[in-house]
Amino acid sequence: MPINFELKEAPKREDRLYPCITYGGTLCGLQNRLGGGACFQDGSREFSQGSLCLLLPALAIINSFPNNVTLMHASVGCGSCLHSQNGSSRAGNLLRFGKIRDSIWVSTALNEVDVISGGIEKLEKAIFEVDKTYNPKTITVVTGCVPGIIGDDVDGLINKMRGETSAVLIPVYCEGFKTKIWATAYDDMYHGLIKSVLDDPHGRERVVPHNIDDCRFEDLKKRRVNLCNISSMSRLDELELTRLLNALYLDVNIVPLYSDSEQLFNVKYAALTISTCPTHDDYFLQFLKQAYGIPYLLEHMPVEADSVVYSSLLWPVINTLIHLRDYS
Repeated sequence: MPINFELKEAPKREDRLYPCITYGGTLCGLQNRLGGGACFQDGSREFSQGSLCLLLPALAIINSFPNNVTLMHASVGCGSCLHSQNGSSRAGNLLRFGKIRDSIWVSTALNEVDVISGGIEKLEKAIFEVDKTYNPKTITVVTGCVPGIIGDDVDGLINKMRGETSAVLIPVYCEGFKTKIWATAYDDMYHGLIKSVLDDPHGRERVVPHNIDDCRFEDLKKRRVNLCNISSMSRLDELELTRLLNALYLDVNIVPLYSDSEQLFNVKYAALTISTCPTHDDYFLQFLKQAYGIPYLLEHMPVEADSVVYSSLLWPVINTLIHLRDYS
């Protein structure tokens, strides 16, 4: 069934994928149900301790974006994980760009008064201040539990402010209470990119270098592949997969980790999208297929990282590309 990507936020995975997160029974019973093609529904688990909050995986991705400021619309404690994540961001930037870059994040620091009176005016002032102070390419507005509980209309505010800031505004809704499946955070992050960066808020029809004519651009489009990387791949994995794909005369666009708005925007112009983690990327892959007709491959990252094993991932790539009607 097609996904409605026009919704305010991504549906939780309980509603989209109908997963089973708890099962009461024997292993034999589980095997019989799976073997019989039975559909599992979300199990009853009223109490869960130590589950991962949606904010953590979403922020780990968002803070890798170059020229981005993360604006937490939440209580101030919700941003504490960003201190520990900054080390990964510094190392990732050093490996990819040759220089250390710290993540920049601010918070509306919602308090008891904001819970009663609402925090939307506070958020509007914060967006203008961040845009003026840091002049980033993107401002990612990440909501915690408090705005979801009190009903702040963050989506309405961002839609109203589009065009009033030099930065592109990216909404990401990560209220931790809304789902028991923390991987929904990946869908929330991708949904924000779909509604902002890929929606082309600056009115560009496409990004074409000035020295490339239309025919040449279409040829490049046929030979470009998107390679999705959230956390299953290290930088060495990226380099090796890129080397192998380049050997097939393919141009590789690695997203979303450490990708600026231009790279993210350019995912529209590709012949194929490749993911090595079904947990992370299926929502985004389905969007690109549904909205732009871009086929995708969903393969698991090999445990043993060497060229022989990596090469086995390329056979599906080759088979898919040669069967595309417009690939030559």
